Amino acid sequence: MWYICSMTRKKSFLHSQLQVLFRRSHLDDENRIKLEKLSFGLSGEQSFDQIIQTYVQTFNLIHVKDLLFKYDNGEKEIQIDNIVISNDTCYIFEVKKYNFNIKIDERGLFFYEEGKEFTSLNVQIERQKGAIHELLKDIGYPMTIKHYLVFINPDRTVFGLQREHSVLIHNTLHYFLDIHMRKNREDYSYFIPLIDSRRLPFSKYDQFYDIKLKDLAKGIYCETCNGRMQRVTQRTYHCEKCRISIGTLEAVRQLIQDLKFLNPHFKLDSIILSQLSENEISSATIRKYRKEDKIRF
Repeated sequence: MWYICSMTRKKSFLHSQLQVLFRRSHLDDENRIKLEKLSFGLSGEQSFDQIIQTYVQTFNLIHVKDLLFKYDNGEKEIQIDNIVISNDTCYIFEVKKYNFNIKIDERGLFFYEEGKEFTSLNVQIERQKGAIHELLKDIGYPMTIKHYLVFINPDRTVFGLQREHSVLIHNTLHYFLDIHMRKNREDYSYFIPLIDSRRLPFSKYDQFYDIKLKDLAKGIYCETCNGRMQRVTQRTYHCEKCRISIGTLEAVRQLIQDLKFLNPHFKLDSIILSQLSENEISSATIRKYRKEDKIRF
């Protein structure tokens, strides 16, 4: 049995940047709140992945994740959470995980529970519908497109929801997928390289930082809790809180990744990486890994 999935679910570039700054520098209150929202949202997308994965594997479906692309003659850009091709139909699933309830009216417009219009969400939905139609037309792939908003948080709901609304909540998602996820009659494997050719590596809104090594906290940090990992042997680092251990090679890769998230164009060398580790990993060890092609920078 085979199935096609384009990319594993990753943190957004901004999410990764804020996480690095949180553990190695300083985040103001605004960016701390932003980081919390991004982490909460990612957990919702990962929950959706766990649910849809069974159908993707069972029926050999196409599943494209986190597609950032340009549209409107390259003037604008937008990201689509999930594109699933099932039963020869293109399903767009935009996943939201909010810690509050919302309302929907008979026009399909969303409002906060107290009555104020949820303008950003309404605008995003309309932009996505137009952008994905344009994209599929551009790559010569006309087909039926169905757009659904998925509110994944089981502890929250959407008031006013009607059958005709293209909205799924946690307790209707499985039922919907049981009905609509079916094997494709045609082979759509060629769709992946076509769609990935339009994927942007960065958003034009991403910011790169002028890195000053002296301003960054040194050491090896846990990717899960952002706490400082302790060096327990010559080649092992351990996070007591998460009960996670990593080796020296993985630690070096994390150092490279942290600096590249802050600025992909920052020129790295083994001395800088050793200093960032607080000299726990020697520059000679880093050069050795690079010579063996185990790391690249």
